[in-house]
Amino acid sequence: MVEFTNDLVINVDGTIYKCPAFVGREGFTVGDLRNGVVDNVDAYNTAVWKKQECLDCAYLPQCFGGCRFLRFLRDGNIDSVDCWKDFLDATMESCIMQDLKYRQKNQ
Repeated sequence: MVEFTNDLVINVDGTIYKCPAFVGREGFTVGDLRNGVVDNVDAYNTAVWKKQECLDCAYLPQCFGGCRFLRFLRDGNIDSVDCWKDFLDATMESCIMQDLKYRQKNQ
């Protein structure tokens, strides 16, 4: 939801965030109800995926650089993508086949 302009989370104190996982964490507010939304590119590193490696990846429309919060938990920052390409390569076919199998049963 970080990448979508109109997706916002409002905390009980009126502060606005781009992701519910970051609510209450310092440095991740993108505004408040009184003053509106400000630029959030730096707070959530929304341009992190705009590099050739990601632009060439078939999974880009699914991930846009991965989950910023998981990267934050692992590394304490969101300075790089949270790439799941190896995992998706290993599991995508079985997930699609499972979906097709159960979709046919439910129709």
